[in-house]
Amino acid sequence: MTNSFSVGNLNRLIMAAYYDMELMDFISERLSSFEDYHQAIYEQSIYLRLYSGKNQSGEEYREKRTQMEERRTSAHNAILASVKALNRLASERGISIIYDGVVSEDVPYRRMVADAVLAYVESIILNRV
Repeated sequence: MTNSFSVGNLNRLIMAAYYDMELMDFISERLSSFEDYHQAIYEQSIYLRLYSGKNQSGEEYREKRTQMEERRTSAHNAILASVKALNRLASERGISIIYDGVVSEDVPYRRMVADAVLAYVESIILNRV
């Protein structure tokens, strides 16, 4: 297991679902969850760099920080569910799985899935048309 995200297998899944708009929408929603996670990480990171309990009330800072952590965790759990769903869809169609590592909420697996998903998001951005 290399804990990698297979763009080739994802493309095969997309081609297998090409004329099934309901399935294509489902795949699109799963892939959109990847960007939601990326955005949650980015927003939390920027917030933590800009603000502290010193430049706003301690209570306001803690509340916002907690909200952002909950959002990031929720988005992280959503990508785990999305990767499981994509793997299941691929398997059902005789296609090798999209992510070949362990998909679990347990450490270190949840981080490995996240790293693979973020690498995929980065590849999309770097290879944009």
